[in-house]
Amino acid sequence: METLPSSFDVIVVGTGITESIISAAAARQGHTVLHIDPRDYYGGKWATLSWNDWVSGIFAHPPATLNTREFNTIGTFKKLSGDVENIIWKNDVRDLESNWYSSDTAVMAEVKILTRRFNIDIIPKVLMAREEVIQLLIQSNVSRYLEFTCINKLMSSLPPPEESTIEPIPLSRSDIFTTRTISLIEKRKLMKFLEFVLKSGDDSEPSSKSTFADLAQMHKLTNKVTHLIQSAVRTMDDCMQMSGDADGQDNFNIKFTENCRLFLQSINRYGNQTPFLWTLYGVSEICQSFCRLSAIYGGTYILKRSIETIYEDEEEPDIIKIQTEGVEIKTKYLVLCPELKFLSIGTERSKSPKCIQGITLVRGVLLVTGPRLKDDTAPEAAAEEAGQSKKLAIYRFGDMDVIELDETSLAVPKNYRMLQVTLPYREGNPTPREIIESRLQSYVNFQVRKEENMSGAEIPDSAINPITPEDKPTVLHGTYFLVDFYDDIRDQDMEHSKIFQCNSSSTELKDHVEKAREIFSRMYPDGEFLPKAPAPEEDIDMEDRDDEGEPEDGQPIIPMEEEGNQNPPSPPLGNEPHQNGFVE
Repeated sequence: METLPSSFDVIVVGTGITESIISAAAARQGHTVLHIDPRDYYGGKWATLSWNDWVSGIFAHPPATLNTREFNTIGTFKKLSGDVENIIWKNDVRDLESNWYSSDTAVMAEVKILTRRFNIDIIPKVLMAREEVIQLLIQSNVSRYLEFTCINKLMSSLPPPEESTIEPIPLSRSDIFTTRTISLIEKRKLMKFLEFVLKSGDDSEPSSKSTFADLAQMHKLTNKVTHLIQSAVRTMDDCMQMSGDADGQDNFNIKFTENCRLFLQSINRYGNQTPFLWTLYGVSEICQSFCRLSAIYGGTYILKRSIETIYEDEEEPDIIKIQTEGVEIKTKYLVLCPELKFLSIGTERSKSPKCIQGITLVRGVLLVTGPRLKDDTAPEAAAEEAGQSKKLAIYRFGDMDVIELDETSLAVPKNYRMLQVTLPYREGNPTPREIIESRLQSYVNFQVRKEENMSGAEIPDSAINPITPEDKPTVLHGTYFLVDFYDDIRDQDMEHSKIFQCNSSSTELKDHVEKAREIFSRMYPDGEFLPKAPAPEEDIDMEDRDDEGEPEDGQPIIPMEEEGNQNPPSPPLGNEPHQNGFVE
C-alpha cells in the first residue's frame, strides 16, 4: 500500500449518508479529503448487504478491524486543556434475532446460492420525486451514478373498526372517483381539499399556515378520509413523535400543507403512479455515489481502517492530529460517523457517551413467497401472470410501514419477495420479533418449524401456525432488530469546533442532507455546497454493471434536470434508455 500523505484538509470517518455528502462537497471545492471506514462495506446504518452478509449479522456488531477494549473503547482524545476522553464505538443496530420459519432445505440451499441477487437495506428508504435529496442529486450530477424504479402502489389499513382491511390510497382524480373505499360525498370533499392545498402555495397566504386539523375541520372531512390523508403524507418521524406526545402531532399539523404539496407534486414526475421512487441496488448506492464524486475530485478512500488517537497540539492549535494504524496524519477538520462517540474518563459519567438518544426503530426483513399482501384486481393480476406487470407497494398499517419488494426492485431474486418492515420502538415493548409477528399475523403466515431457532430456544407446539391458507404470503425467513438514532450534545457548542459528529435523530434523508450542509458551512462558510458537476464525459465513465441484475419489466429511471419552470408538467416515463442506461 502506498504511503499516505502526512496531512489532509478534511478527514472523514464513516461512509453513511451525511459523511459521504460532506466528503463529496469538500472534495468538489478542491480540498484534500481522506475518507476511511472501519467496516469493509459502504453505508454505515444505510448499508445494503448480500444475503450471506445479512444472515451473518455483521451489521449488528462492531467492525472486526476495531481493537475494542472495555466499553468498546477504541482510542483516546487528548485535548489542549489536558483532559482525556475515550473514543468508543456504539453500534446503532442492536437486539438482532434471525429465524428460519421454513424447514425446506431446498429453499435454504437456493437462497444461499442466490446470495448476490439480494440487496437488503438495513434501513430502507423511498424518496419522493421532488424532495430535497432528489434535487441535490440532480444539482450535483450525482444522479448519473444512480438508478431508480417507481413504487406502484400506496396502500393503507382503514381506521377502526375496519383496521384489518387494506385499501389503495387514491392518488389521482381517476383513483378518487373509481375507489369504493369512500362515498361520493367524501370524494367531492377530498377533491376540494386537495385542490385547496395545492393552491395555497404562497407562504404569505393564511391558508398555507393552517394546520392539518384546521383544514380537515374547515372542509368537514370524515374520519376515514382524514385517516387516508394522514396515512399518505406522514413520515416515520411523524409516527414516532405523534405516539410520544402532543407536540409531535402539532409538528405534523404545522408542516402538513408544505409536505402535502410536495407529496402531490411528486406524483408522475417520472411516470411514477405514487410520489415515491425506489433506489435500485439499495439505498447505500446513494452513499457510494457521493463517495464516487469525492474520489473523482481527489478523495482518498480506505475501508477497514479506523482511528486510534485524536489529539490537539499547542504548537499547532489550528490542527487536529490523528493516528491510524500507527501513522500520524494532520487535518484541519475531522468528521466522525454517528457510531464514534466520546466518553469522559474518571467522572461519574464515565460509562455514558456524550450523546442523547433520539428515536429507535423496530426493523424486520421478511423473505416471503405466495400471494401479495393485497391481491391485485382481476385485470392487473392477469397481466402479471402474462409477465406484463410487476408492482412495488408501500403499506401503511397505523404507525407501521411495510415495503413489498419483488425482483424488479433488484432487492430479491425472482420467485421471492421481501417485506421491509419499520415502526417506532418504545421502551418497555416486547422484542422486535414479537412486535412484528403480533402486528403482521393478520396479513402473513409465520409458519414456524418445530426445531431450535438460531437463539437455541425450542419453539413450543402452541407457537406453530396451522396449515398456511393460500390467501396470505408465507414467511420463509425473518430478521428482526432495533436501530438507534442519536443527537450529540456537542452540537450545542460546536460553532468553533474542528471536530464534527454526524448524529441526527431523524430517519428522513432530507434531515441528513441538512446536517451535511450545516457541517460543510461551518468548515467553509464561503464555499458553495455541491455545485453543478461537469457532464459525465468530462470526468469519468461509469463502471460496467452486470446485466443479469437489470429489471425485466420496464427500464430504470434517473432524476434529470428540468429546464425553465421549477414546477413543469410531469413528463411520462420514456421507453428508450439513456446513454448510461437511464431514462429521461
